[in-house]
Amino acid sequence: MSSPRRRRLSTGPSTTRTTPTAEPTAAWDGPADAAPRVAMWARSMADAAYELHDIARPGGWDQGAAEDAVSAFEIHVQTLATLHPDAHDVLDVAGRIAAELRRLLCLPADTDSGAPA
Repeated sequence: MSSPRRRRLSTGPSTTRTTPTAEPTAAWDGPADAAPRVAMWARSMADAAYELHDIARPGGWDQGAAEDAVSAFEIHVQTLATLHPDAHDVLDVAGRIAAELRRLLCLPADTDSGAPA
């Protein structure tokens, strides 16, 4: 298992924060090694999210980019739900957030991600 990365995130032109590093409430009880390619894709997903965060600015989005980003969020939620038997219940709110983003941005409703709604 790799150690968690701390990365500075800019929350605006004049404020910054670091990603919170919460202390785990218990030891990791999952497998010692990820399934083939899972670690590689999880790292790639994190890297892409950080890259997008670093360049995204208000007014810099078009409808297609917004829809792609919301769809990716929904797929990530669905994927994270496989981490633990109770994860789906915990992530249920994320599906409602995605639906509200789609409504706010006048994007079509998601019909195939399978994300919790």
